Amino acid sequence: MAYVDVDRTFSMSPGDGSPSQEDPYERLLRDARINTIFEGTNEILHIFIALSSMREQGEYLRKIGKALKDPIKGFGLITDYAVHYMKDRLTTDRIRQVHASLKHSKSEFENWAKNLYITTERILVKFGKNIIDRQIIQLRLSNAMIDLYGMIAVLSRVDSLIEAKGEENCQREIRMCNTFCEQAWRRIRRNILMVDKNVDGDMLDIADHIIDQKKYPWTLAI
Repeated sequence: MAYVDVDRTFSMSPGDGSPSQEDPYERLLRDARINTIFEGTNEILHIFIALSSMREQGEYLRKIGKALKDPIKGFGLITDYAVHYMKDRLTTDRIRQVHASLKHSKSEFENWAKNLYITTERILVKFGKNIIDRQIIQLRLSNAMIDLYGMIAVLSRVDSLIEAKGEENCQREIRMCNTFCEQAWRRIRRNILMVDKNVDGDMLDIADHIIDQKKYPWTLAI
């Protein structure tokens, strides 16, 4: 059983001759972190995706809130919101028809795009401007958005291939598309459900404890 001192590992400079440099985990730990920040940290990019996508929806909800303070003047806007509110929950917008072999993946995309829209709206109503401080929620929403983008991109690509080459010549691509979409919508579902049902409080408590200790206070056995 080997033990790695994580504090020493992350604080070392390459080539400083520390004994733990003899252990291969030292290089792996450093590379694992640097690989996430070459193009800008993943954390910042997730925040950018989440908040940018909320901007239009948030502005619309802000106008609704203003209209509610003067219902007579804002009657048209409030009525428009009520119609859209019911439509979003009772119907699903459809993307253009795709090949029958991709029908299930298309349906799941439409379903979870609607669910994400509703969830984002609910979160904005609940937190308002304070959503900027809810980075765990932002991460879940942005991951769901990334998966939705992946789904529609793959569906579009494979549908075009089928149209160009025929279904019989695209069996592998169809299987890959449907497999990816199946995995993607399940990740989306999990991220959306965890907006409400999660252990965020426990995670933040553990993080606060580590910060108070100014180190990772538990020994790691590898």
